[in-house]
Amino acid sequence: MNVNWGKPTIVVQDLEATNAGWKKLPTPVQDSTEIQTEEGETVEAPVEGGELEDVYVKRSKYKLVLRIRKTKNRVMPIPASDGVVVHNYKVALQPEDADCYGFQIDKSRVSVKDVYTAKEGAMWEYTFAALKPESGDSVKWGIVTIDASNVPTLTPVEEG
Repeated sequence: MNVNWGKPTIVVQDLEATNAGWKKLPTPVQDSTEIQTEEGETVEAPVEGGELEDVYVKRSKYKLVLRIRKTKNRVMPIPASDGVVVHNYKVALQPEDADCYGFQIDKSRVSVKDVYTAKEGAMWEYTFAALKPESGDSVKWGIVTIDASNVPTLTPVEEG
């Protein structure tokens, strides 16, 4: 494969629980995993006549959204009450071909909503809203390697 599509492996870590390890999430519902990007607000400095003297674009906002099917004997992967998850989480995604780009979000606010369709059944829809990290980009891209203990390692790949 040359494209980072297919069945991803996704791991999460509770950033506020004592000694929290990494936890592998169940495989998401087909075609439900996506990063949603909201482009940053554009601030313009127009001059008389309508031409722009300068333009400033604020940082974009990112959300990872995925659905996990509610099945017999499956417990809620990230506990919530009425959609509210109390703690912040780190999340990493390794694509089916581990040699392709994956990503990591160092800090996110998680929410969950219940979804049901007759075709897909009941699901939890998790949204990981990326928060300002200690350093670097909100979404860090690179080669993600997840070991047997579900601990991810992100190897940045220089782009451009």
